[in-house]
Amino acid sequence: MFRNKKNNLWFTLTAVFIILISFSLRIYSPQSDLPPDISISGSVYTDEGNQCHNSRSKVLFDEWFPDEWKITNYNPIVPYFKLLIFKVFGTGLIQVRSVSFFFSLLSLIFFFLILRSYFSSWLSIAGITLLGFNFLYIMYNRIGTFETPMIFWMILSLYFLEKYRVKGKNIFTALSGTAAFMAFVFKMTGAHIIPVPVISLLLFLLFIPEKNLPDRKKIAVSTAVILIAIIISFAIWLLFFYIPNKEWIKSAPGSYIGNQMFPKSIDQLFGNILSYNWKEQFFKMWVVWVAAILYLPIFFRRLLMKLMDITEAGFVLFLLSHTGALMIMNHRPTRYLIAAIPPMVFLTILLFRHVMNGFKYQSDPGILKKSLFLMFDTGWLFLSLFYCFLPLLAQADIHILPVKFSLDLFLISVFLTGLFHLFLYLLKRFFRTGVRIGIFVVVLVLFFVSISIYTNVKYYYHWQRDKTEYVNVISTELGDKLTNGYIAGLTAPVAVLGTEHKSLFLYPKFVHWEKDTLEKYGITHALLANFNFEISNFFGQWPGKMENALLLNVYNVKDQFLHLYSFNDPVISRIKRIDPGTLELSILYNGEPGEIQFGKLESIRGEDIRFDEDPYQITLLPGTEMIKSGENILRISDKYRGSEKLIFIHNKKWDTRFRYEAEKFPKKRGKVVRDVTASGKHIRYFNVLTDRKGFMACSIGGKFIPYTEGMIYAKFYLRFGNIKSRIRPLATIDIFNNTDGIPVSSNIIKKKDIIGEDVRGYPLLYKVKGVSDLEFRVHAEKSSDIYYDYLELFYYQGKFIDGN
Repeated sequence: MFRNKKNNLWFTLTAVFIILISFSLRIYSPQSDLPPDISISGSVYTDEGNQCHNSRSKVLFDEWFPDEWKITNYNPIVPYFKLLIFKVFGTGLIQVRSVSFFFSLLSLIFFFLILRSYFSSWLSIAGITLLGFNFLYIMYNRIGTFETPMIFWMILSLYFLEKYRVKGKNIFTALSGTAAFMAFVFKMTGAHIIPVPVISLLLFLLFIPEKNLPDRKKIAVSTAVILIAIIISFAIWLLFFYIPNKEWIKSAPGSYIGNQMFPKSIDQLFGNILSYNWKEQFFKMWVVWVAAILYLPIFFRRLLMKLMDITEAGFVLFLLSHTGALMIMNHRPTRYLIAAIPPMVFLTILLFRHVMNGFKYQSDPGILKKSLFLMFDTGWLFLSLFYCFLPLLAQADIHILPVKFSLDLFLISVFLTGLFHLFLYLLKRFFRTGVRIGIFVVVLVLFFVSISIYTNVKYYYHWQRDKTEYVNVISTELGDKLTNGYIAGLTAPVAVLGTEHKSLFLYPKFVHWEKDTLEKYGITHALLANFNFEISNFFGQWPGKMENALLLNVYNVKDQFLHLYSFNDPVISRIKRIDPGTLELSILYNGEPGEIQFGKLESIRGEDIRFDEDPYQITLLPGTEMIKSGENILRISDKYRGSEKLIFIHNKKWDTRFRYEAEKFPKKRGKVVRDVTASGKHIRYFNVLTDRKGFMACSIGGKFIPYTEGMIYAKFYLRFGNIKSRIRPLATIDIFNNTDGIPVSSNIIKKKDIIGEDVRGYPLLYKVKGVSDLEFRVHAEKSSDIYYDYLELFYYQGKFIDGN
């Protein structure tokens, strides 16, 4: 491979340098969040915590299983890695992620060793650069979930397959089969990788040229060896892991996992396949995506021409099995996607090599094989147009054909395939073929590699410029403001990593959480997200507890709002007027005896609190009151007279102001566009009132969120431009109460309300009665462009009294 030691040294130094730079991109700013638009799932902010929940509990509280959640029954190895790290370095977000850092480095090293063995030196450098600088791969290598360790075992399996190709020793096939099974052990959704090395060997066995009969016998023995290795691995897993934990593994998730993973019907199966939801993320790495797809017809030709080798087949099957399996699944968050990136990169380098060699074959394929090529190319182009080429062009605002799975698209594929084969025939007839193309192709390859690097580095630059540490900030605040907390919720295990509070990975659809769960485990707080309807689930499953919980704060993580509720802090359950100057309050409290102070919201004008620019003022009642654990009946003087007022418990620890960040809300329905003049944060938009012609709707957060009795003062910060009408409404803002099914507070904004083109706040007021599912909405009319900056909430949880 190398001409001399000097070239070997420069090649090695270059490779080491690229791997180190790639690794530094992964460990840079290790506590930062992933970009908010990198996944449709919030699991990138929850699974880090629940997957280390048992390890953390063992270190801090000397209990592997403080509750019913047992992640060791999903992965019997990684929790022990994390336990060792926690014991040595303490608990924390960086410590959790260090496991992924370690396996990501190993993956880069072994992937490069495959490239070095299989390709020339400069193509190997190109391959490790494409993988090392891939933005999606970098981002998901940063989080402490099981995907990165699983990918390492997949790559290691193919590394041993390549070693077998070079040296022909069966020890490598045995190791390849064992590593493939380890991918499944580290994450059960990696089951599809287990047959990959076996099928690669079988394909090679079937398509070895007839003259190489001794090799065929050797491959048959090697296939048997790899099968035996997998069977032995499976037996060990079955005896020492599955059978002892069978009852929990089968019963704990109930039907939830089955419903999430597998389609229930043929219709749902085809629906899953057609709704391939990774295109938006594949756009970020379009060079390797397109190149890998373009290589598939070449692989088919090499297979039928008996030119394919084992490692080539391994990476093709790796890509096809992974994307195929996940297209069938119901549940396919973006983090599952990244296992497809290494084989995409490998096939990209294979394509580059074949382009440079001029697609040279040793013999004429013959009529039968040419017919098979034609049929394969037609089916391949049909699927590629639907899944890749047309969506990619549409992303660039080039709409040649509608992206639709239809007969018309198939007929177009037939026509284009025939045209391409005619072109190849004419090219062969009038020009020499099988000639090395030379420096032009080398330059072209370098050009596309440069585009890929530039695109990925650009995404990385934007991320590091706008990066946040919301998870770390929440953990820090919970550590500072809570004492001996026991926090429940999907996000709770990751939010307490920087603290010594207890956590309960509590999702009502998962494990067997009973009605008395909150009391059984002594839960003091709940950190609840609005994704997966978690807040609504808590209110539905534990209504008595939640209706008397105090909302302390709201956090925005990945444009999903996390509500922090307290079951320990005092709340007012009832107010009764005893006489014109005295109120009797019932206070529920679960903590140690202490002092509290009451606050009151009242109208400035001595009227009922109503919508206005500055409609109310806060007054703290003089003095403090002592309370004990349980129900407290207190009488306080009420020297304020006038309109209806809201009385609440004043909590100095927590700021009552909530701020929701957003970005430009464009005029075009369903399209989200970043506006640099807005806050630069993200929000998800969807249509609420699609039945109104010319009417657009935006829902902050995308879910109805329950609020208990109190008062909300919401201020919508908007900016208008390109105003087309001075008479027609420009926008409507409202607070929508899903419980009643109507907007309960709204305001129409017209040209007269606009002052210049600066961002301005437009307020709404709503008195919440009981428990109400609320949504804060902006409806943009077509008479102007509207830019949404943020929503500011003042929410006071308390009880209304008659001030007269």
